[in-house]
Amino acid sequence: MSEASREVARGGWAERAFSRPVEGGSQRWWYGAVALLGLALAAWHARSLGRPVFPVDDAYITLHNALALGAGRDPNFAGVSPLVGATSSAHLAFVALLCLALPPLWALFAAAWLAAIAYALGVLRMAFLHRASPLQSVLLLLAAVVVGRVPHQLMNGLETGLTLAAMVWTLNLADEPGRRRAAAVACGVLPFLRPELGAFSAPVLLVVMLRRRRDDPSTSPLRGAAESLALALLGALPWLLWNRLGVGAFLPSTVLAKRAFFSEGCLPPAVKWDWIKGSIADFLRQVGVLSRALLLGLVSPLGRTGLLLLAALALAYYANFPGALGHYEHRYLYVLIPPMLYAVAACFEHRSALLRGGATALLLLSVEQSSWEVRDRWQQYLNNRAFTAAELEGVASFCRHNLPAGSRVLLHDVGYMSWGTAFQLVDFVGLKSPSSAVLHQSMTWPTCGARRGEAIHLIATREHPNYLVVLNGWDRIYRFSDSLRARGWGLTSLRPPDVAYSVYRLTPPPDGPAPR
Repeated sequence: MSEASREVARGGWAERAFSRPVEGGSQRWWYGAVALLGLALAAWHARSLGRPVFPVDDAYITLHNALALGAGRDPNFAGVSPLVGATSSAHLAFVALLCLALPPLWALFAAAWLAAIAYALGVLRMAFLHRASPLQSVLLLLAAVVVGRVPHQLMNGLETGLTLAAMVWTLNLADEPGRRRAAAVACGVLPFLRPELGAFSAPVLLVVMLRRRRDDPSTSPLRGAAESLALALLGALPWLLWNRLGVGAFLPSTVLAKRAFFSEGCLPPAVKWDWIKGSIADFLRQVGVLSRALLLGLVSPLGRTGLLLLAALALAYYANFPGALGHYEHRYLYVLIPPMLYAVAACFEHRSALLRGGATALLLLSVEQSSWEVRDRWQQYLNNRAFTAAELEGVASFCRHNLPAGSRVLLHDVGYMSWGTAFQLVDFVGLKSPSSAVLHQSMTWPTCGARRGEAIHLIATREHPNYLVVLNGWDRIYRFSDSLRARGWGLTSLRPPDVAYSVYRLTPPPDGPAPR
């Protein structure tokens, strides 16, 4: 122990809390305490909310796909691989494994909480690696779990929580000299949690290559780079092969399907930039003070990944799908949180006292700001759960009780309907029905959406659905039902107008095919 450390150790409680880093055996106590607290919160969550209900329809696509994997076939989408419609191969595999031991809804609930606990432990590890004091460690951990809509993102039933955890641990592995190889493997896995994380993995892998050279100067740069690339490929290889066998492509097809259906890439450049800037600005307002950490990231090589990732997301979504950055409470932008946290943590051991103090003050302000907002934002999460319970379960229940067995249903929100009904479903967006995506690629995308209605008509003509289920808000924007009526389809409304989802009985055009 250095003389300076001995002086700190001899100091009073305030000096130990503010200056002395958490070291040695005491770290294990911290990890244990955080893990136990996470398990206790999970138990409280389970007890207070009763049966697991998730706030977004896409969560139930994951659950449906996990069950289809276990069954070896998809009961709602005949002849379609369970991997079709899965944006996150790794998250799907995680949930499917948990379904072997738990009832399906509880498996998805457990996946969310295990990911949240792994995320919290990773943030704690990040603090310790950068010699944070007890106060700094607590502030970093609190900021990580309460800022913005992180609680919602951790509990939404999607891959967001697992993604946050994996990104934090990848940054930690890249920081530890003895774990650079594991970091390279993790860089290969990350794009199979979310495809756009390739823009995060690439700069992290570059830093790993440079640091491996520093760790062992005797290793040639070329050899070290080749080994790191090989390890990243090793991490990616199982997922590449699984996707290739399951969907015929190395990466999930969901992004391409959404891109073709919405056709927002054809919008005027000024409109697209307005959407991109508006979504990013709204996300930064949600995150509040912590968003300033993106600039702190300039101090450290790994911290710069935040700005690089933001630029990559802005450009990619600008070109292909600008409206998506606002979807589901900006969930695609929450991947910026781990680089923000790293940028702050890296300042804890900086030689500049101004940076060390500024980072601590930023966290303190962030936690103070978020503490005033977390209750309202958790209530928003509960409201979204209530929408699932009332509207998604409502339309599924209506269909179970009012549609004949064996009916074919044309729809766009396929998650809860595939989980909650046994009907044959046709996804006219194309996430779960690949043939629909092919039509949108050839008709909707090249015409900037002008032939979307015609494509849906052709899908219906080919698939012979008996019923149509649409979210009324979407129907008002995209005019699905009007497009079918204009092409001779008869639509008979079966539900009252005061519900979120309408159900129509479909009658084909007089010169069209009879329904099966």
